[in-house]
This record gives sequence, C-alpha cells and structure tokens, in this order.
Amino acid sequence: MDTTECKGESCHACMDVCPCNAASLVDGKSAIEEKFCILCGACSNVCPQNCITIKREKMNLENVRSKSWQNKLGGLIEGK
Repeated sequence: MDTTECKGESCHACMDVCPCNAASLVDGKSAIEEKFCILCGACSNVCPQNCITIKREKMNLENVRSKSWQNKLGGLIEGK
C-alpha cells in the first residue's frame, strides 16, 4: 500500500467498502490489517488515489465478518 497520495481522513472509501473491516486509519492514512484481509480487492477497486494494490494467489475467506458478504458469496457459489 502506497499511502503517499492517501486522503484517509477525508476519503474513507476503502474502509466503507471492506467486507471484513480490515481497513482503518493509522496516523491519518488508510492501513490494511493483513490478518483480517480476505484479498477480495474491493478496497483497491474503490480507491480514488489508486493507493492500494492487491497481489494474491488465493482468497482468504476464514475472516469474513460481513453478513451481506457471506450472503453474496453463498449466492455466487449456488449460482444465484
């Protein structure tokens, strides 16, 4: 994550979209808590400053906290 251009305190886009609350403010900039991140890329897709780059080989689905994310994932798996 390159926080040079991050508008963390005035933006919050990554925090608003993260399905597992892995994004937070640290010293006025956005930070991603890796142990909670499922590598879905939602934060990267929504960041207007393009500060977040996701490099993944898998998705970590054990730590999903959002019920709406779980429902959507279940629907995708079932083909709904």
